[in-house]
Amino acid sequence: MKVRAKVVSPVHIGSGRELNEMDFLLKNGKVGLIDYQNISPDLISEEKIEKLKATSRSEVTLNAILKVFKEEQLPVSHWFDFRGTPPKKALKIREFIKSESYYVPGSTIKGFMRTSVLFKYYKTNFEKLLIHLENIKGKISGMRFVSQYTKKSIAKDIETQIFGKDPREDVFKHIRVTDSNFVNNMAVYETRVIGNPQTIPIYLQCLEPGTTFEFEISFGDFRNCKGEIREMDYDKLEKAIKLYSSEIIEKELEYKYPEEVKDFYDSIKGKNLIRIGHSTGYYSKTLGMLAQLHPDFNFIRKKLGMGMNPKTKKFVVNFPKTRRLTLDNQPLGWIELEVRQ
Repeated sequence: MKVRAKVVSPVHIGSGRELNEMDFLLKNGKVGLIDYQNISPDLISEEKIEKLKATSRSEVTLNAILKVFKEEQLPVSHWFDFRGTPPKKALKIREFIKSESYYVPGSTIKGFMRTSVLFKYYKTNFEKLLIHLENIKGKISGMRFVSQYTKKSIAKDIETQIFGKDPREDVFKHIRVTDSNFVNNMAVYETRVIGNPQTIPIYLQCLEPGTTFEFEISFGDFRNCKGEIREMDYDKLEKAIKLYSSEIIEKELEYKYPEEVKDFYDSIKGKNLIRIGHSTGYYSKTLGMLAQLHPDFNFIRKKLGMGMNPKTKKFVVNFPKTRRLTLDNQPLGWIELEVRQ
């Protein structure tokens, strides 16, 4: 089954690599990625290599590469719009995931689908989630420090009831979501945190709104699945996705956003949406909207270190406190899905 996806707001899925001024040019509101493989061999001397090394080790400034090469000597593979304000010193850009070119990983899409199914199950069977949360509360109450191992085991226990203990029996083991086709409609966005007075901008290479791509989803043999959910088809999956994304939207509308952000959320209500990638927030990756309904949620989340300032060790009163937007007030990560048989 083919699925057509349309980007509704900027989407960043990181490669784990950060581009610096030795990797690109910033010119006339555009970022040009330098194609080092196509630099003329005549220009690559021992002196140039040493100068490149020295420049990259020093305090790098905008267009620092021009200290080594003339602009006309630098081949550029792609030019992308730069949507932000250049910093006074170094500009670092978080790169979008790529192989031969940029793509959206099927595993990322599948992750949102999985959380959607979890959310729908526990919203329907909320008493079962309350039992899990009571068990978690009892488990961590006497702990002075909750390790990462314990946190992971807590999350795994919540999933195990639905999907089974053995990964081979997990319904999502038998659902295949392919990587997307290659996409190149990118821009670099400056993003900032709201809800925190000391915000540091992050520059992200993002898929542009309006970009379309396709991926495929297929459903295998569920006979060996032994969790609470033992089979799945696209209709069931779509219902879970719509429920989860609509609840996220309603929750986001409670936040003190600028009016244009609230207008954006009003405009996407009722659509078949997923939210993936960087800066999509606590609610888009967890069962937090349901967990917050437990009367002792604040006790539990503080024991787990959620909402703690790493410097002051103090906890925020309203959790989650912050959101990240682009400089022009767009939330990140929203994509609309449409089935194409």
